[in-house]
Amino acid sequence: MSAARGITPAQIEKWAPLAFGGIFALLAWVIWLPASGSDFSTYETEATANDIAQRAEDIDQRLAQGAFHLTERPIFHVTRRPPVPVAPVAAPKVTLSLSGILNNGGSQIALLRLSNNNELMRRKTGERIGQWVIKSITRNSVTVTDQNGEDQVMTLGTSQ
Repeated sequence: MSAARGITPAQIEKWAPLAFGGIFALLAWVIWLPASGSDFSTYETEATANDIAQRAEDIDQRLAQGAFHLTERPIFHVTRRPPVPVAPVAAPKVTLSLSGILNNGGSQIALLRLSNNNELMRRKTGERIGQWVIKSITRNSVTVTDQNGEDQVMTLGTSQ
């Protein structure tokens, strides 16, 4: 008695890609080949450089017109309207505050903080902190000059 032979899964895995490839090749042949009565002699086989340049210019103009519509109605925007330009936000004004003054023998050191940085910074006369330069340090005040040349006096115990 002979057992009935069928198609095994291994055979399907082996031949299925080839069969599908053949089907798609046949379909491509039917779609892309011209009809049997086509006459290729109607197409121009030689074109001058001017004709080619003119055709390229026409294509560029058509593409530019299409791009205009894409920017007017963006495909991937929810409302398909161009985004509304947002006005730039001004950066917050940075201020300088005096936290203390160290008297170390003959030199004095100012302890300062910038409003955008919580770090305590030590500066001597003539040194820079942010947009300011330390002009002078006294026993209870510090004078700084900003980039416009304007002096600002900071006294211990007052906040600015």
